[in-house]
Amino acid sequence: MTNVDKIPPRDRIFNAAVSLFAQKGYSAVGVRELATEAGVNISMISYYFGGKIGLLKDIIEQFYNEYSEIIKNSLDNRLPLKEQTKQTIRSIVNFFKSRPDLCRIGITELPYDSPEIAEFKSEKVLAVKELIFDRLFSNFSLIIDDKITISIISPALISVIYSNFLLGDVIRNVTGVEFDDAFYERYSETISTFLIGGIMAVAAELQNKKGSSLF
Repeated sequence: MTNVDKIPPRDRIFNAAVSLFAQKGYSAVGVRELATEAGVNISMISYYFGGKIGLLKDIIEQFYNEYSEIIKNSLDNRLPLKEQTKQTIRSIVNFFKSRPDLCRIGITELPYDSPEIAEFKSEKVLAVKELIFDRLFSNFSLIIDDKITISIISPALISVIYSNFLLGDVIRNVTGVEFDDAFYERYSETISTFLIGGIMAVAAELQNKKGSSLF
C-alpha cells in the first residue's frame, strides 16, 4: 500500500479538488479529472459530497471555518486596540501564506451558474464580517454603522490583505522583491497601518457628515 492509498478516499477527493480548483478554476474542472487526480471512482464524488457543487461548498466551508478560527484566536482584549488589529492582520497573512490554494478558492471562487454558492458564501462572509467589524473595528472611537459604507469596506479589506497572494507572481516579476519571511512581516505591518488609517478616516468622514446634517 502506497502513502497515497493510506489517505481516506474522501480526503483524497477533497485535496485533489483544492489543488485543481485553485489551478484551473471550479468551472474548468470535470468530475472525471477530479476522480483521476484523487485515484477514486467517479461515483465516490457523489457519495461523499453529493457532486462537484457539494465539494466546492465543503471547500468554502473549510476555508471560512479556519479563517474565522484564526480571527477569533487573534482577538486579545488585553492588547491595545491597534496592537490587537496588527496581531489579527498578521495571523490572517500567515494563514493565507500557509494555505494558498484553499484561500484562493474560498475568496475568489463564485461560479456564475451556481446561485446557491453565492447564498451559501454570503452566510460565511457575514460571520467573518461580524467578527471583524462587530468585535474588532467597532471598538475604534468612531463606529461605522452605515450599511452602504460597510458594503464597500468589507470586500475592500479582504482585497487589500489578499491582493499580494492573488497577484504574487506578477508583483514578483515587476518589482523583483523576494517574498520571504521578512517581507511578510513588513507586509503585515504595512497593511495594518493602511487599514487602521483608512477605517479611521472613513469613520471620521461619516461622523462629520452626521454632524453637518444637524444644522
